[in-house]
Amino acid sequence: MSSNQIEQLQADADYYHDRVALLRAKLYRWGLGTNPQLRKLERELELAQQRLREERLNTMTRAADDRQRKTTSPPSLAAASGADVSVVCGKRAVVSNRQLPGQPRSPVRRTD
Repeated sequence: MSSNQIEQLQADADYYHDRVALLRAKLYRWGLGTNPQLRKLERELELAQQRLREERLNTMTRAADDRQRKTTSPPSLAAASGADVSVVCGKRAVVSNRQLPGQPRSPVRRTD
């Protein structure tokens, strides 16, 4: 989800928070306890806050995954060709061009 959706979830949570606060103030002024409408709004507030927490957590997890993907370099042409590749300090270096199983052998010229 994008930051726009996080903003929307934050707006929903703020809306329910304000509604609960207003209804509590009215009930307090009238000297009444809780009522079904207040309990319903409190449940909606809890759900909105939970959705917001989950989305923020998912966004942080996706950002960490993206950072992890960016730190690992993409496969090089040497790796695609079947060369043995090692990783040193985050950079790839070709070690050898050994034959991998299942690949056709390259033609070898013999001199007799």
